[in-house]
Amino acid sequence: MPLAILSEMINLKVQRKYGRFGAVDSFWSVSIRYSDLSHLGWNCISLFNRLTSWRQQKRELREMNERNKNWKPIILQADEGEKVLFRIGLMTFKVSSNQTNDNFMICETELPPKAYVEPHSHPEAETFYILEGEFIFYVEDMNKGIKCKKGAFISVPPHVEHSFKNTGGYKGKILGTMTPGGAKGLESLFRTFGVGITDKDVIPDLNKPIEDWVAAVDTIRKK
Repeated sequence: MPLAILSEMINLKVQRKYGRFGAVDSFWSVSIRYSDLSHLGWNCISLFNRLTSWRQQKRELREMNERNKNWKPIILQADEGEKVLFRIGLMTFKVSSNQTNDNFMICETELPPKAYVEPHSHPEAETFYILEGEFIFYVEDMNKGIKCKKGAFISVPPHVEHSFKNTGGYKGKILGTMTPGGAKGLESLFRTFGVGITDKDVIPDLNKPIEDWVAAVDTIRKK
């Protein structure tokens, strides 16, 4: 029913009970207008939207707290963290996906001279911060390399092809992140093809050429 008609009906009912508006013998005067009803309607809609939004935010907060209930603070010193050897370097996980409920992963990667990561892409966003050494990075355009030294930062969006190589004469070190993390994502690939080691194991010399590194890792893998 249109609000204008509803307003007139209410006016008629009030007039029959209390007399004409403004009459002296009326018990009181009531005036309900279309604009008042319209304003009331919009206020109700606004209140409903706010309640719906509040309930949704409360549900999302509850779900987020449930997902992150096992996420604990971590403090690691230099060289601490889970270590994995693979054919082009050494990874030290400062925090793995299963420690952040798959929100992200952070690791240090050390690569011997001439180590080369072939062009690839993946669903995770990835960042690189050069801690030591000299690298050439290729992002999107595999024919255009950019020299990166200590302090350089590279951000690679999801599904963007990228590659890099240690061009220095000694080992290079990179601090990398992946977002989101995920035990079934790229992080699991490192553990599948890598060799887990402990602090008691001897790490091959990362300053030797990549050929020597690969041979040393293969020897360790066969043990």
